Amino acid sequence: MENAVYMVKDGQVVKAPAPEQGYGALTINWQGGKPCHGKIEESFKI
Repeated sequence: MENAVYMVKDGQVVKAPAPEQGYGALTINWQGGKPCHGKIEESFKI
């Protein structure tokens, strides 16, 4: 495995996507005890 954020949903391991620029935040929303939606916010270094 590589450095990443992994989730387990319905018994399956799912790798969360990383921000393309390499900087940012990943927010996971949960519903009914399961991850249902994710949002990636990207930032950059100046």
